[in-house]
Amino acid sequence: MPRIQLTETKKAESSKVKESSLKNLLSLEINLSFGRINLKKKQAFYSDLSVLLDAGIDIITAFELIESHAGKAINRQPYTEIRESVIQGMSLSEAMQQSDKWTMYETFSIKIGEETGRLTSVLKELAIFFSRRIEQQRKVTGAFTYPVLVIFTAFAAVFFMMRFVVPMFEDVFKRFKGELPQLTKVVIYVSHNMGTYLWFLLVILIAIALVVWFSRKAIWYRRLTTSIQLHIPFFGDLIRKIHTSRFCMSMELLISSKTPLNQALSLASKMVTFYPLQLAIAQIEKDIVAGIPLYKSMASFKIFDAKLISLIRVGEEVNRLEQMFSKIKKIYDDEIDHRSAIMGTVMEPLIIVFVGIFVGLVLVAMYLPMFQMSTSIAQ
Repeated sequence: MPRIQLTETKKAESSKVKESSLKNLLSLEINLSFGRINLKKKQAFYSDLSVLLDAGIDIITAFELIESHAGKAINRQPYTEIRESVIQGMSLSEAMQQSDKWTMYETFSIKIGEETGRLTSVLKELAIFFSRRIEQQRKVTGAFTYPVLVIFTAFAAVFFMMRFVVPMFEDVFKRFKGELPQLTKVVIYVSHNMGTYLWFLLVILIAIALVVWFSRKAIWYRRLTTSIQLHIPFFGDLIRKIHTSRFCMSMELLISSKTPLNQALSLASKMVTFYPLQLAIAQIEKDIVAGIPLYKSMASFKIFDAKLISLIRVGEEVNRLEQMFSKIKKIYDDEIDHRSAIMGTVMEPLIIVFVGIFVGLVLVAMYLPMFQMSTSIAQ
């Protein structure tokens, strides 16, 4: 959000607008990738619209140009709906507010831009906001892509051995009379029942998927899953910092628009999807209204570490919260990058060792009877 200097009249009008927006949209659940408009498309939309309006093109023509480059009809539909609503006399923010494809943060930001005559600047800041989200998403995805690929390849290799290699050895063992080692019996048994186990595993995975789908919004499910995530060694702290960084990014942009702190927290809580952070923000908002300093309220929640609270305290004392949220976000982003790199470096050899141990057990189980038979023949 740009730095907006409001006159007293504009401040009053903007305050009324904010209150109205909050009352009308308070019940909406915020998701930054609603419908078919993902983060990348939103970033491109705000970037293109800001460039076109900055060049002096009227908003109707700007939307026509954006529609012409949107491709398929289903991709053009959201922009067509907005353009038609604007033609009927609605403002841009009102037209976007009618659709569930735009978040309250977006419509609220654009409304502030319209009220203050800084719409182009707001659109540019929204483009930057989604660009940062895309970059953060890519970093997290990149950190997990290689380990997942290695694990998938490892399971495929193990499946091939159990389904095709072990039966070949079993045919050889049938030609010899004698008791097989226990390890060999276990491996052969698993090979025989691989199909049954896979179907059983598939049923379990489908059941888990259904439970997750129908319970994903339930309080007990969100509390349980987030608690498990935060207690995972190494990953728990990384997950906490990722969500805290997003919260700081939102607060930086909202405060820089001269949004009152309690309303900024209210909007940020609608953008945050991490349950412990949502609970913390809701209570912090109440504490702010009661006159408690922001840093003192945040200190009562474990989700915020000592470094963050110290910087927020300094920011409050010198009246530079915007800069402090920006600094905290940068610190967390650097730590996320560092830990993601470490995670990829550490997980690669661990996965290879795990696969090697499993493959080694299978090979030992297959060759052990041959060693025993060769020993008995020698005797």
